[in-house]
Formats: sequence, C-alpha cells, structure tokens
Amino acid sequence: MKIEAVWQKSGLHFKCTSESQHTIDLDSGLLGETNGPAPMEIILEAIACCSGMDVVSILDKRRKAPEAFSIIVDGERAETHPKKFQKIHIHYSITNKELTEEDARLIISLSIEKYCSALASLHPDIPVTWDCEVNG
Repeated sequence: MKIEAVWQKSGLHFKCTSESQHTIDLDSGLLGETNGPAPMEIILEAIACCSGMDVVSILDKRRKAPEAFSIIVDGERAETHPKKFQKIHIHYSITNKELTEEDARLIISLSIEKYCSALASLHPDIPVTWDCEVNG
C-alpha cells in the first residue's frame, strides 16, 4: 500500500493520492487557511471507518444490517510535542430492532480486538475505551 502526498505551495496544504487513485486534501490550519482535515483528524476518522466497516460487515453476515449507525471517536492529545494521542474513546450508536446490546458488544469487541487494522496500528501505550448504544 502506498500513497503520494504533494505540497500545494500554500501553507501546509497537501494533496494525497492513494494507489486506488482517490484523492484527499489535508491541512493543519496552523498557518491560517484550511483546505482539509488535519492528519490527526484523519487518524480518528480512519479508526471510526475501519471499525465501522467491520461492524457493518459482521451485522450483514448475521442478517442484522443496521437501520442507522454512527460512531464518535474522541482523542485526547498530549500538550507537548509530538502531541500524540494519550487516550481514545469510541462511541458506537446502532439502530436495529433485532439487535441486542449483548450482540452489539460482542460484534464491536471482535472489531476492536481482532479485525480493525487502524486500531491495531496504534502504539500499544494508547488506551482505547469504547461504549455502545443500541436503539430499536
């Protein structure tokens, strides 16, 4: 897997293109204008989407596709450089009339502990907590 990041000659704006030819603009906004999310925001977005894709996939295999599904990832960063994440909390909200909270917890645990590559790629010192709510 490989990406290319090209500085756009404006502040800290980079255009990143993946091997699959998808493009995203990243910018920290530290020099004023912002042209896209900051890299640390992208990390949290990647965690949400990677785990979310696991959960949806497992629910689909169990024939319990969600009616609605959202994830909020909250990362707390250090105040000194390199300003890495000190802890991360993930909140899952699933709407499905046939899904119990116990089933949801099992499915989310599988994502967190086994399948989510984005989470597995974090430094092991970063504590990750999570909770869920099931509506239906």
